[in-house]
Amino acid sequence: MMCKAVKAAVKLASYLADLDEAFLRVHGEDIEKRIDGLVEWLESLRNKWQQLEDPVKLEELAKTIEWRQSKVGRGEYAPVDTVPELFVDAVRARGRLVVGNYAYVLSSNGKWLQRYARGNGKGGGGANG
Repeated sequence: MMCKAVKAAVKLASYLADLDEAFLRVHGEDIEKRIDGLVEWLESLRNKWQQLEDPVKLEELAKTIEWRQSKVGRGEYAPVDTVPELFVDAVRARGRLVVGNYAYVLSSNGKWLQRYARGNGKGGGGANG
């Protein structure tokens, strides 16, 4: 799954490749400065991300998932192919993952990630599940 940021970068690269030489001669230096600034910002974000502990990363990732309310029982679910790989791998490795106020499990067929508020349904209690 290609994230939106990568799609935007591909779009930018394609756009730059299609610009005519005269335009790039006039504006190339300004374009390069702006791209360099973006790269520096991305490096800073990446460094901050790499310094985070795994539980914090997983909690931040959980916020990016588009959850659907379950029509049967409590909890929410999301298709596994829309969930960040790092998050799915963490759930798969543990069988049941507790992060923040939720417990996460994979469906029996492995196609869905389910989450339950801690203390409800399959979520159970306890800090470690």
